[in-house]
Amino acid sequence: MEFMPNINDPKCDVAMLLDEMCAKAIEHQLAGALDLAAQLYGEILQTQPMHSVANYSLGLLHVQAGRPEEGLHYLLAALKVSPVTADYWIGYIETLLMVGQTDAARQTLELGEQNGLAGELVENLASRIHASLPKRCEEEVPLPASEQARPVFKLPRQTGRPTRNQTARLETLFLEGRYAEGVATARTLTRRFSEFGPVWKLLGAMLYPLGHNNEALVAMQVAARLLPDDAETQKNFGVMLGFENDLSGAEQRFRRALEIDPGYADAHAGLGGVLSLQGRDAEAEASFRAALTFSPGHADAEAGLAPVLDAKGENDLALSLYRSALKKKPTQEAAIFSNMLFSLSHNTNVDAAALFAEHCRFAEKYEAPYRASWPRHSNSRDPHRCLQVGLVSGDFYNHAVASFIEPILAELHKQSATRLELHAYYNHFVEDDVTKRLRSYMSHWSVVNKLTDAALSQKILDDKIDILIDLSGHTARNRLLTFALKPAPVQVSWIGYPGTTGLQAMDYYLADRHLLPQGCFDDQFTEKLAYLPAVAPFLPFTAAPAVNDLPARKVGHITFGSFNRANKINAETIAMWSQLLRELPEARMLLGGLPPEYNSDGLIEEFVREGIDRERLWTFERSDMLTYLSLHHHVDICLDTYPYSGATTTFHALWMGVPTLTICGATAAGRSSVAILSGVRLEAFVADNKDDFIQKGVFWASNLHPLAGIRQVLRKRFAASAAGQPKLVAAGLERTLRSMWQRFCKGESVSFEVKNEE
Repeated sequence: MEFMPNINDPKCDVAMLLDEMCAKAIEHQLAGALDLAAQLYGEILQTQPMHSVANYSLGLLHVQAGRPEEGLHYLLAALKVSPVTADYWIGYIETLLMVGQTDAARQTLELGEQNGLAGELVENLASRIHASLPKRCEEEVPLPASEQARPVFKLPRQTGRPTRNQTARLETLFLEGRYAEGVATARTLTRRFSEFGPVWKLLGAMLYPLGHNNEALVAMQVAARLLPDDAETQKNFGVMLGFENDLSGAEQRFRRALEIDPGYADAHAGLGGVLSLQGRDAEAEASFRAALTFSPGHADAEAGLAPVLDAKGENDLALSLYRSALKKKPTQEAAIFSNMLFSLSHNTNVDAAALFAEHCRFAEKYEAPYRASWPRHSNSRDPHRCLQVGLVSGDFYNHAVASFIEPILAELHKQSATRLELHAYYNHFVEDDVTKRLRSYMSHWSVVNKLTDAALSQKILDDKIDILIDLSGHTARNRLLTFALKPAPVQVSWIGYPGTTGLQAMDYYLADRHLLPQGCFDDQFTEKLAYLPAVAPFLPFTAAPAVNDLPARKVGHITFGSFNRANKINAETIAMWSQLLRELPEARMLLGGLPPEYNSDGLIEEFVREGIDRERLWTFERSDMLTYLSLHHHVDICLDTYPYSGATTTFHALWMGVPTLTICGATAAGRSSVAILSGVRLEAFVADNKDDFIQKGVFWASNLHPLAGIRQVLRKRFAASAAGQPKLVAAGLERTLRSMWQRFCKGESVSFEVKNEE
């Protein structure tokens, strides 16, 4: 049974509750539950017969169910309420055509065009109507006016405007954040003054934070039509389109705002944001800097510029911008804080204790206010029943996280379906072949990127999730604020982020004994540590080229390489690599995987300042996988970054027979390569410090015979390691999740390792 609010309760905001019911009905309709959706629409219309969205959606439902004649009444009702909504005109006209009322469709279209209906769809409708109408003979006598079909309805344009007191009242409601009350007032005014743009503008601005995204977009589209020269309206529309992932539409609106007002800092910052999301970092940087030129200290511009600079390796400047922006309470404040934490994990000036303290500060700011109201979970505490396991990620597409988790999900799908029921909560809109495969392994799949944290938390509660797994940590598209609401009895962080979330609501962090040796890193985590055979398996690229002979034997000198993310290559790393190159004056270095817009010349200049001739360095942009892996044919040893080491790149290098020389870091972010190398018995490439790094580099450059031997056996070693056996890791994960649940049922929460069943 659906919950029906008590609309007679004087405290009940009827308009908001009916809108929420309508949103739920639309979800049912999209899912194919037409009877349930129709029931909800009926309940809404009993209370508010002229609810435009309910009428329109119910009309479409009848069309969807093969009853277009029944749908006409509701589509017409919606159109009468909101004649400025183009979709209502088009839906009604399409249905008239569907039932054969071609002449009525023609007259309705003419009336719509008189009311401003226009565009490609309208032209298409006109052509179809014209083609459907019977041809008259020239001598045919037209019908008398009294016998001609009359217009279906008449919708006069309203050209008045509200009083100053009415608009001032609406503006006050908006500024005070009283959006539900403001929406009710704005709806009344738009019905009375349908051509007055400022009211539509405020209506859209208040609908969106209430979660009524589609209605907000319609309202803002009307506002943009009525206020074509208002820069703020264009900017606001751009912001909404950006949130809806219509990046090209958002870019168009921001650029229109800047045509109207070239010095509009908010529009420059918004444009920078959508350009950054499209990977156009150089243009994004220019837009953010323009915003800061016109409005020094602009919080959103600072917050947007920071990750762009971070990606270029300018960590210190990025950090100062993050801190400055956070003092001013920018939009998406928590996401900016997460970006700063991710940046701090790359910073050589931040030690482990300071990094942990910053993560705890995140929790005190965004989690602490909700701890007292965490729900009392009613999940059955049967330690042996089938567990409902949720996975939350924005990376269920062609992404490194997906590549690690897919082989585990495939194994769990085959082996554990009766013991674990998997729910995916996908926080992104991108869908590719990887997405489709991942969905096939799940019992339930929900796209949640448009849900608020509270709404997602409620959905997880409704789904009775027992164990909820975070696959993002403080990386992009995380939902840590949902985890902060504690929607599941047991919550776990895994794979996506090398470090603590800082949340007390997060019960466990999944590691392995090489990544975080037991008893050594507990003080860097708010979570208890739980141990798998390996943090995750790795599936090599199926079309990877064969391992070649050691290139140094052919070219007569050692060649080092790095394919790590550019923002991991900081000044201290360059200094360390350069010292090794100075010790080996014949050695060369290949720097691959650099972003297309990356300043490679600037990177080379940093080596030159360290005394390294530029002729000793090669740089390569990011490329397709085959080209990238083939570059390893020129590399004898990869050099790791510090303090944030490689992970995926270390695995790829191993598969190509190339070991990575790394430093044993003081944080989880600095230990991924340590764990990977230890898993294939390459501890000899793990240095204790920078001096040891140099010594080991010189040693291996002088011992080519054993280095060549290692190159030829690495694939075999990897296949025998835990990371090379997805079935082993999947079984370890299942046992670990079961142990977590059993501990919860007993009221226990301690770090533990589940022994492998070899």
